[in-house]
Amino acid sequence: MQHQKSNGFSTTETLTVFAVVIIIGALIISGLIHNAQRLETISQIKKAYNTFNKAYNLAKMSEGGPESWTRTRYPVIDYYKVLKKYVRIQHMDLPAHLSGLVYYGIGGEQEIYVSKNEAVLGRLDDGSIIRIANVNPRCDSVHGASTALKNVCGELFIQIRDINGNVTLTNSILGKNTFVFYITTEGFVPVGSKGSKEDAQYMCSKSNNLKTDSRSCTAWALQKENLDYLSRQIKW
Repeated sequence: MQHQKSNGFSTTETLTVFAVVIIIGALIISGLIHNAQRLETISQIKKAYNTFNKAYNLAKMSEGGPESWTRTRYPVIDYYKVLKKYVRIQHMDLPAHLSGLVYYGIGGEQEIYVSKNEAVLGRLDDGSIIRIANVNPRCDSVHGASTALKNVCGELFIQIRDINGNVTLTNSILGKNTFVFYITTEGFVPVGSKGSKEDAQYMCSKSNNLKTDSRSCTAWALQKENLDYLSRQIKW
């Protein structure tokens, strides 16, 4: 008497199928979370950019252009005080256990170090942390051919919230959770604009032969609305 061949799955085969389904499901969920995190990052960058350009326009109407925002020996503090009139910023000091502030690049290396007495920090209502730096009261620093980039007055660093709504100063990564804008006579301009000295195509990449300047990733993130530079070489 012949036995009919079973068309069902064996226990091992069934478990294998379940394992594959679970792995694929986990990869899909991980990808969705990763995507959501990046979209939230872009949203926060755009919000900060719009907020500070609006504040800039209000300040310009009331105080004049940024070249007139300081008349003391402490231009960084003067710029902070002017912007604070038009954006809700709560002053904050660097925690006592930190001797300075380190900014890491997208490749994981240290790119910028700021000593404690140079770190002028403030916190926005949404928890983001800002720092004003490298103020040139003459507003004649040149970083490109456009009118704005020929008249750079300083820089604004913004560290945005992570997926849990937290901001950790010991984990400031340029191009990932920290982005930089030039303060110019024409408004705020993201560092790394096409054709500028810090053009993101050349300076924001893990795989180029130049020394990476991760501040430049700001322009790519804002204008292209993605963080592709974190995984591949980019091109405008």
